[in-house]
Amino acid sequence: MELVHYEDNNSQYLCIGTVDKKSSSPNPRLSLISEDGMNLQGNTSQFWDLALSVQAIISSTLAEDYGVTLARAHDFLKQTQVQENPSGDFVKMYRHASKGSWTLSTAVHKWQVSDCTAEGLKAALLLSQISSTINVGKELDEANLNDDVNVFISLHSSNGGFPAWEPARHLVG
Repeated sequence: MELVHYEDNNSQYLCIGTVDKKSSSPNPRLSLISEDGMNLQGNTSQFWDLALSVQAIISSTLAEDYGVTLARAHDFLKQTQVQENPSGDFVKMYRHASKGSWTLSTAVHKWQVSDCTAEGLKAALLLSQISSTINVGKELDEANLNDDVNVFISLHSSNGGFPAWEPARHLVG
């Protein structure tokens, strides 16, 4: 139960997704009562959608037309970068460093996703390149970019790939 409570506290009861375990304290932001009874809304893909949309807009000829949208996207990108690792001895609790990463949706549950982390970095760098011609706000701090690169490199597997959530663990015994 220690691991379950640790995960509940660190992810605000979101865990990796809404329904990966039964919880005695479901997150009220994700549940709603309808004519069918109680329903749960799963983790959505806000950040993933944003990162790919930013890249598409910037690579098109429409970037200047979407300056306000890109500025808002840039703000969301900065707000959703995970700012701290899971609490305590997260390695003992089978979690990986996540400071600097991005998740599929928002930073609330702190479960880094390798491809979201990579796409977030790409979007941040693209936004920094256009900031002189389109006002998209202050660039992401260098320290935040470094945190992103560090967590991304830490996810690299010995086989050359990148896992979705965290490095493979080699269990002994």
